[in-house]
Amino acid sequence: MFQGGPVTGKIARIVYHAPNFVRLFWRLWNDPRVPVYRKGIPVVSGFVALIVAMVYFAARVDLIPDFIPFIGKADDLLLLMGLVFAPGAWGLIRFSPSNIVVEHIQSIDESNRKSP
Repeated sequence: MFQGGPVTGKIARIVYHAPNFVRLFWRLWNDPRVPVYRKGIPVVSGFVALIVAMVYFAARVDLIPDFIPFIGKADDLLLLMGLVFAPGAWGLIRFSPSNIVVEHIQSIDESNRKSP
């Protein structure tokens, strides 16, 4: 029987915690205590993701061959944009003031414990 190794466990943890990561990002984005120039990190990352998307559509390359013309490109595009934008979101979390990040993490953790 197949047993997942360390990489499989890491990917599972990332997928499991992705909703909390999104909540934390959104809370930091809307928090006025986080400096505006730090909020520029995901904005720049978003512009890079947009450029990557335009180049990807113009290049007529399909990373994973699919049978449905537009949807086949869309899944690859979403994956590429996620891989480009995720570091920007991580950068906002990483470079935000640690006390604010910890406060939001604790709040998210409390809300997760209250919900069934």
